[in-house]
Order: sequence, then structure tokens, then C-alpha cells
Amino acid sequence: MVLRFLKELEGQFLNETITVSDLKDLSGPTVTDQALLSVISFPFGVLPLQFREEIDLLASAKGVEPEFVASCMLTILSGALGNTVRIMAKNGHVVSPFCWFFFVAESGYGKSPTMNELFKIIREREAQASKKFSAEWQEYQRELLKARDEKSNYFPPKPLRAEFFVTDYTVESLADFFENNSRGGISYQDEIAGVIKGLNQYKGKGNDREHHLTLFNNQAWKINRRSGVRFICNTGIAVIGGIQPKKMTETFQVDSFDDGLLSRFLIFNAREQNSSYSRQEVDSLPFWDSFITAAYDQVLRMDSQGFADPEIFSFDDKAQNNYGAFFNELQQLKPFLSDRGRVFIPKLVGYYTLKFAGILHFITVTALSERQMMYDVIELTTLKGAIELTRYFASQAMTTIKLYDPSAPKLNEFQRRLIETLSGLKEEVKNGKLALTRIAEAYNTGLPPRAHHSHKMLGTLLRQLQLTTIMSTGGRYFLK
Repeated sequence: MVLRFLKELEGQFLNETITVSDLKDLSGPTVTDQALLSVISFPFGVLPLQFREEIDLLASAKGVEPEFVASCMLTILSGALGNTVRIMAKNGHVVSPFCWFFFVAESGYGKSPTMNELFKIIREREAQASKKFSAEWQEYQRELLKARDEKSNYFPPKPLRAEFFVTDYTVESLADFFENNSRGGISYQDEIAGVIKGLNQYKGKGNDREHHLTLFNNQAWKINRRSGVRFICNTGIAVIGGIQPKKMTETFQVDSFDDGLLSRFLIFNAREQNSSYSRQEVDSLPFWDSFITAAYDQVLRMDSQGFADPEIFSFDDKAQNNYGAFFNELQQLKPFLSDRGRVFIPKLVGYYTLKFAGILHFITVTALSERQMMYDVIELTTLKGAIELTRYFASQAMTTIKLYDPSAPKLNEFQRRLIETLSGLKEEVKNGKLALTRIAEAYNTGLPPRAHHSHKMLGTLLRQLQLTTIMSTGGRYFLK
């Protein structure tokens, strides 16, 4: 009994938001979304070594999880590449690299210091572009004044302001951004709840929510307002934002499942953790900076109609066959997921696997000192890495769904610690029993003295998890 419980516990719950109802379900016949798409670890191995080293450095310095840092990096990089590239599985199945990502974390998690470090090089680029635009605008004003004084038929063209990220997320502000920046960009929203709630709040301005849904597919925008009509040829934005667990269900309500808004996002569920003070410092992230620079060095080509003409990354034969097999695997699994779970599958396998493949391909090619592969061909190894990332974020999505189950009270930190302790002791189970003294020793290791638990207190915790202890003939207690 104990071994079975611990094995299932380790495989299903250690890396996700654990709930009491989940523990009850261990002995039942019900197959949950979390069982069909079980939680897996982030596949850091798909990234170059230098990339992983800087991820660990930043995570340690800011007291956040490496998975969070890696997810942010992939999203930011997708926005830096922008409309310069597309990823093609086959003719007619082409996607952009732009990723939409939000993380579910309590206030104070450490997201802002982390994002400040990752955005440092982009802010520097923005500052340089702003300075350049100011000089060009002054020159434009001088030439314009001169043309008027001379009554010339020639008027100088207005300079365009190059921008790389946005903080305002209304349809109007994004339309202004896209008109001047056909490449697209990045939007970082410290609290994404306000953005989502703001969609459609001004009913007189049209269907803003619908415009955001089409933005995911990089469709051209036609905006009809009383003030006039605007047509935006090129759209595209990578989105990063945070949201608190308590705000999740009230922000992304039932209609977010129905119209596909929620399923357009990659989700990371931060684990509750008490980070200790770290003296680790981050002076620079040279490898990260080199990738961002390389991404912005990608040339944006335009056709004669004013639309972006991106470089196409396509699969080789082996990668295409492997993608087809993975696509079929998830589609066959889809009918057995819950109504909320299945809505994530089309976007994950139809879009994000390709997006990940394109981003990883760019990373791989850029990391090689000498290009040892065709630049526009995605190979099997890269595609397999993209599939691992897709599986990871699929499991994170299934974890998020559990926030919508009001009958599933979350475990407190003491209960969570006990579960992790039991999982770590599974190799010490003998004859189906585990000594309570050993559980207490492992449980209290590393805890502040005031938080230590006696045998009696641990017995209470075990009963809360529907586990019982027995007393041997020698008077010792065991978990059985």
C-alpha cells in the first residue's frame, strides 16, 4: 500500500499543484486529465549548455524557478524574431514564432527582477532607437519648414519610430505600434488580469476581444471606428504576463475556454516556495544578449503589397513524419480529456510545436560557430525537442484547469512537505511499512526549530492525507 501510494504520488503530483481531492482519487478508477497528460520536468536538455548556465544563474540570483526563466526566454526570443520567419509543417500549415505566455504565481514571486534582467538588452536597443528617431524627427522638421518656405512640391517622408516592446495593450495602441513596426514586438504585462478584463470594456469601440483572437494568427487587422477605418497589413506580438492564482478563474472565465482565448496561452504554474537570501549576482548575460542581437539581426523582407515576406523554416522528411505521429497521438487522446482539457490540444500541437521547433532551430543554428546544417531546414533532433516542450506545457495546462475545481482544497505547506518527504523515502519501505520515527527525522530536517513536528503532529498530518499508522508489538509506530 505504502509503495503503491508513493510511486503514484511521485509520478503524478510532485511537480504540480497538489489537492486533497487528487489524493483521494489515487485509489479510484477515474482517469483524470492530469493522468492522461502527466506532469513532466522542463526539458532543459533541448537548450545549449551556455543557455542553461545563464538560466540557472538568473534563477539562483532572483530566487525563482529555472523553468520560469527558460519560459520567459523562449517567449521574448519569439518576439525578437517576429515576422522575419515562419515555420511550415506543410503547404498551408504555416505559423509565426510569436508565443503568448503567462505564469500563475503569488505576488512577490520575483517576476519583475527577472524580467528586468532579460529585458535589459531590449531596453538598451529601444533607447538607441528613440535617440535616433529624435534626431531624424528634428531633421524632418527642418526639411519640412524649408520646403514650405520655398513652396516646393517635395515634402520629406516622415521618419518611423522603431519600437521593440509595448506596455499599453489596447487595440488602438497596438495598431499604432504595428503601423510603424511591421516586424512585430513584445508585450510584457506585470499583471495580465487587467488586460484580459479590459477587452470589450468599451463596447462602442467594437469587438476588441475578437481582434486579439485574430492577433494570435497574425491576421491583418481592419479596425472600424467612428473616426474612420484602419487596415494593418502586419500584426504580431509575443505576450508575457503574470497572474495570481486567486484571480485566475475570475479573469479567464468560461467564455475563455469557449472562444479559445485561454488555450492560446502557454502557462507556467509557479510552485510555492520560501526563497532564502542569495548573494548570487548577475553582472551580465552575454550568451542571452548574443541571441537577442542575432534575432534582431534577422532582416525583415517586405513584398510589393506591404506584407511581410518571411524566411520559411520547414521540416526535413524525418522531422515531418515525426511531427505527424505526434499530431495524431494528441488528437487521439483529445476525446478522452475533459471539456476544458481538450481545448488546449489544437493550439499546442497545431501551433506551439511548430513555434518551438522554429525557435529551437534558430537557437541551434546561432549557437554553432560554423553552420553545420541547412539554415532553413528543421531536423529531427530539433523537432523532438519541440515535442518535449509541447508535452511540458500541455501538462502545465492540465494543472491550471484544477484551479477551476472548487471542490479541491489546496494542501498547505506542511502537507506538501510531508508528501515530498514520503516520496523521498520510498526506497526505505520494508515489508510494506515505513517507521514514523524515520518520517519525522526526514520531515524536520532543514525546518526552522519552531516548525518541527512531533510524532503526534505528523500522525495528524497523515490522517489529513487519508493515511493511517499502526503500532507494532514493540510499541513503535509505522505508516502502512
